[in-house]
Amino acid sequence: MSKQDFTGIKELAKKVDELAVLANRQFTIELNTIVEGRIKDQKTIENLLDRMLDFAFNDDVLLLYKKLCRYYLPINPEATVSYIDAYRDLWDNDTEQKEDKNNE
Repeated sequence: MSKQDFTGIKELAKKVDELAVLANRQFTIELNTIVEGRIKDQKTIENLLDRMLDFAFNDDVLLLYKKLCRYYLPINPEATVSYIDAYRDLWDNDTEQKEDKNNE
């Protein structure tokens, strides 16, 4: 790869991080609306979880994702477990590394 390629990748990574910060602001508002309003509409909650999952590489978004999963657990335990598994499949490299060590 050329130096120009690395510069482009760094710029893209910076833009993705900036987008995650903006998404976190919006997700915070939506999460607070759900929790404070004690909203139990599964489509509303799952829509937010789906969108958060795309940004769960960001620690702040991940905290919100976990908070919403804890809120959603008593409403729909099976769906909540599937969202936890989806996070692990997509973002949790620690789990993969532990599994690899156990298989050695």
